[in-house]
Amino acid sequence: MPRVPLHVGGAVLCAMLSLVACGGEKARPNVLLFTVDSLRLDHVSALGRGNPREPRDVTTPAFDRFASDGVLFENAVSTTSWTLPSHAALMTGLPDELHGVLDNFQRLSPGLVTLAELLQGAGYRTAGYFSGPNVHPAYGFGRGFERYVDLSYVDLEPERLDQHGSGDLRDVHLASHRAITSPALLAAARGFLDEMAATDVPFFLFVHWWDPHYDYLAPAHYVERFVDPQYAGPMQGLHVADRTLRVEAADIEHLRGLYDAEIRFTDDHLGELLEHHDRVIGADRTFVVWTADHGEEFYEHGRWGHQRTLFEDVVRIPLALRGPGVPAGQRVGGQARLFDIYTAVAAAADVAIPAYVQGRDLQPLWAESAHSGFNAPLRLRVPRLGNPVDLTALRLARHKVLRDNTTGQTVVYDLVTDPLEQRPMPAEQAIGPAASAVALFHAELAALETAKERLPGQSESVDLPDALRRQLGAAGYLGSGEDG
Repeated sequence: MPRVPLHVGGAVLCAMLSLVACGGEKARPNVLLFTVDSLRLDHVSALGRGNPREPRDVTTPAFDRFASDGVLFENAVSTTSWTLPSHAALMTGLPDELHGVLDNFQRLSPGLVTLAELLQGAGYRTAGYFSGPNVHPAYGFGRGFERYVDLSYVDLEPERLDQHGSGDLRDVHLASHRAITSPALLAAARGFLDEMAATDVPFFLFVHWWDPHYDYLAPAHYVERFVDPQYAGPMQGLHVADRTLRVEAADIEHLRGLYDAEIRFTDDHLGELLEHHDRVIGADRTFVVWTADHGEEFYEHGRWGHQRTLFEDVVRIPLALRGPGVPAGQRVGGQARLFDIYTAVAAAADVAIPAYVQGRDLQPLWAESAHSGFNAPLRLRVPRLGNPVDLTALRLARHKVLRDNTTGQTVVYDLVTDPLEQRPMPAEQAIGPAASAVALFHAELAALETAKERLPGQSESVDLPDALRRQLGAAGYLGSGEDG
């Protein structure tokens, strides 16, 4: 993959590239990028999730079909456990420590070339539709998009509120946690595809799907398919109301069923959009990426939600690719990272990337069956909660090394013998491969510090618009945060 040695943006970048890279001689594939918020890896049916009530009624039939037509990465990892920094990594090709957007009051450096800017500079038409507050243009995500449309505030229908029997829900139904956005995203994205079908210009379409993020309020006929009708416990799938409950196994099973219903609801809309794309554009003309920004915890470590840990439940994500140059029906075991998608897209589009980009092309992982993938730096800093969190980690093929920056303690998890991460080993006691993992962790931290010196700018503080501040507050990302 060629790299541009100095940062430039937009049309200037295009002028620096070859005619082939800017659309002069070689037809470029379109690019379609889906991120599904909070989609946990083991709730994807292609990777093992079944419906306890009806085995034939799986959670993600559209994703499964999509993955069977391309490459499915069984070991893909995010950069953190919440939406804002993970999307910043996706759109810049940088791990969180380098792009620096670690909390809700920072935005991307204008010196970084976003994926939309990169493709726009190469002659692509660009559009983005999003449905969650943490991918708002205030953070720099709108750069490079001709249109970048917020569909977060889609009201719940009054009858839907009544179905869930929550008396206080009506008063707060505009909060983004309780919006149902998949139908609006589908309609908007279909409209853009219809426009592009009449042109020969390549396009980049980004769609962020919010509905699997709590609260879990899928339409009733979806809930009925995944939830035991005999359940009589208190769990409703409402994060603010339910997260302080003393939960039993039946409550957790009910909660995961509500989550599965949201996943299937979203998957059906994604499947419909892909079918429309294949009809009006053609499956062989577009490089498609389907992934998630992070996962979700369901009390494996005592809590429900995300943005508080770097356990496997929240950092492992589904990832599949389909399109020109991608073989069909292949599963890959090597570790892929969310920020590698930037480079994989650029490689598919034959566009040069800035020299500072850390993402790697994913093609070697499916071309070489023994390829172990790439070490994955992880970062989580949530300073504004009542109980601050500051974690740095490195996930390797077998081990995860994690440092609590508030205490200075470093531990190692063996992900083979301790897949549920219940037995942390103090780093000073590590021997053999575990000790080697600790050494790699420290080497990675040093390499990231060196890489910072080559960046064309650091993240900046952002003054949030009032509407976004209210939305983030309603979603639990400001003030006391999701843990209250």
